[in-house]
Amino acid sequence: MDIDKLLDGISSGAAEDFGRKKRILAFREFVELFCADPVALSRDSSQYLVDVFEHFGAEEVSGIGGPVIRFSLFDVPFDEGAGAVYGQEGVQAEIYANLRAFSAAGRSDRIIMLHGPNGSSKTTLIDCVFRAMERYSTTDEGALYTFNWVFAEREGSGGRMGFERAEGESSDSLAHIDGAEITCRIPCEMKDNPLLLIPLAQRDEFLATLGEQSGDPDVAAHLAADHLREDDVCPKCRAIYDTLLAACGGDWKRVMRHVQVERFFVSKRYRVGAVTIEPQGVPDAGIEQYMPERLAGLPDVLGGLRLFAPYGDLVDANRGVVEYSDLLKRPLEANKYLLAASERGVASLPRFEAQLDLVMFATVNELQLTAFKAHPEFNSFRGRIELVPCAYLLEYTKEAAIYEAYIEQVAANRHVSPGVARYAALWAVLTRMRRPNGEHFEGAVAGAVAKLKPLDKARLYDSGRMPKSLSAEERRELGPATACLAQEYREQIAEFENTVCASYEGRWGASPRELKLVISEAVSGAGEDTCLTPLAVFDRLDGLVSETSLYDFLRLEPDEGYGDPAAFVELVRREFYAEAWEQCSRAAGLVEESEYDRLLSDYFHHVRALVAGDKVQNSTTGEWTEPSEKLLQSVEEHLEIEGDVAEFRQGLVTKAAAWSLDHPGERLDYAVAFREIHDQLHQSFYADRRRAVRSVLQGLLRLDTEDEPGLEEEQKTKARSTMEALTEVGYCPQCAKEVVAFLLRAEDVYGSE
Repeated sequence: MDIDKLLDGISSGAAEDFGRKKRILAFREFVELFCADPVALSRDSSQYLVDVFEHFGAEEVSGIGGPVIRFSLFDVPFDEGAGAVYGQEGVQAEIYANLRAFSAAGRSDRIIMLHGPNGSSKTTLIDCVFRAMERYSTTDEGALYTFNWVFAEREGSGGRMGFERAEGESSDSLAHIDGAEITCRIPCEMKDNPLLLIPLAQRDEFLATLGEQSGDPDVAAHLAADHLREDDVCPKCRAIYDTLLAACGGDWKRVMRHVQVERFFVSKRYRVGAVTIEPQGVPDAGIEQYMPERLAGLPDVLGGLRLFAPYGDLVDANRGVVEYSDLLKRPLEANKYLLAASERGVASLPRFEAQLDLVMFATVNELQLTAFKAHPEFNSFRGRIELVPCAYLLEYTKEAAIYEAYIEQVAANRHVSPGVARYAALWAVLTRMRRPNGEHFEGAVAGAVAKLKPLDKARLYDSGRMPKSLSAEERRELGPATACLAQEYREQIAEFENTVCASYEGRWGASPRELKLVISEAVSGAGEDTCLTPLAVFDRLDGLVSETSLYDFLRLEPDEGYGDPAAFVELVRREFYAEAWEQCSRAAGLVEESEYDRLLSDYFHHVRALVAGDKVQNSTTGEWTEPSEKLLQSVEEHLEIEGDVAEFRQGLVTKAAAWSLDHPGERLDYAVAFREIHDQLHQSFYADRRRAVRSVLQGLLRLDTEDEPGLEEEQKTKARSTMEALTEVGYCPQCAKEVVAFLLRAEDVYGSE
């Protein structure tokens, strides 16, 4: 390898990147950029964050009770999804709404406080915001600029300068001189916008002119914001500016010779515009005097200045975001400075006030927040915080994505059978459900919610699936009320173990951290050649629910089927049995999937014709005949119809019409529109064929064993084809046999249900 060539290539690439990103500018060059895009280069931190959210886009996804908006930055597309947030669209929306409100007001004046139980993604949400800011700040549209003061012994000896309009004109800036010629460089620790170096009166006129010339009312309104017309540079930079201006006899251009505009990039690692403050209880900002050796290269006119530089967490975070992790673990006295810092945007330091431009986030545990609300000082803080609840997820499909990502890490070299993450997530979500109170609702909704069992509620939240126990009217009314159902206990508090605390749905229950531990134990407890199956997870859950001293949610009193984690393990095991039996039945090929679709389609055509008083056309002969009551009854004997059959049939026609209105131009999908009927047909037909399925599964267990020769050829063929079908849906021969053995063992317990 030619090392010199390699190093030359690196050097060339670095220089090209440095120039392309406009890392160093003279003040005049900055003004040119500013005039080209004044809004982007004059954003405060809240507007910058709004633009970060919008830069990465958003999409509509399913939510409890209907579609919701999900911001793509929380999927971390810029880092292949590593550390993404699953679910929590409601929290995302509240954060974004607060940022928009701050931006409209001109600056952030409250702390966005995420509160919830441990492990509810509070920190992960803020971390995604940090990382999105870091990536956005590297783009052209996300450029951020501050400035340094530079001084040189021979000020006119540099190369291209900043104020010249053409090559060869006299230099008016020291911004681009060779670094070896700089005798002193003083950064602005607050990362102030170079725009603030324009005197207030002239800045006001400059911004007004730009707004008028833009012809855009929104641009003009943005440039008229108070913080752009009134803010000033930090006291240290103001001292340097005033001294230079006096020495130059008021010649502002000569002062600007010493300004070097520098682009900076948000970085949590290097504490630039993104800082997390741990609950250590020490001051978050201070000042330090510049030592003489740091000022040795200053010109004589500045030699007598005593310069004090701000430092600390808030200074490092300025022009960006600060996160107070577990804020309420800090002594209350250590947080009182936040009253002024958040509301007025200033940090009172020993010798001056530092003006802040940053968005403040905080994370707090729910128990600590409850205790804080009872403190006499809470009312002082209440007006300075925006409380954003961050509960555990209540949609098990979204929860399952957390465990799928985790399983890829801990079981990378092991086969994972279908359903592991989903059933772990279902159990976790069931532990978080609260029994709905019919007295909180009216009409048919009140009756509907009173009938909801934990599994019914979990399915309703996850996919909108209605329980079979509800009447047609209750189903119609419950659908639009589902989102309200999820907020039923949002403001409620309750006493637990002599402590009063919030009791909203998702406040209590198993956290993702506990489920990750369960999955990890299931992986480590099995042999290296063993598959990870839901059965292994169920066994670990049986152990977890006995550890009542470790987990507070296990000490809650069950409430009519809700809040019973031990019973939920058995419930989820039963669900797994039913689904696995159906998978095996389908794999055995005893009922073709198309048979259900055809039968359901024929049934509905006859129902619709009967209700409308029409005839149906025979698809084979083309003849028009009366609807077949025999066909209708043959299907309906497999369905659980409560009440009048004619009313049931009329309800199907109404439901089909409603589906068509919601899906204009689409062909009616019977399996989706009539999901409950489709599922009942499945279950009924599989029950009729249970004996045949059992025979196939018994043969499957004998494959590749010493008992295989005893199989009849037809049974062996069916067993082989069933095994092949199971491998196509994610099983391997080992875990397929493990699951089949479980099905046959548990048939006496679950098979009759």
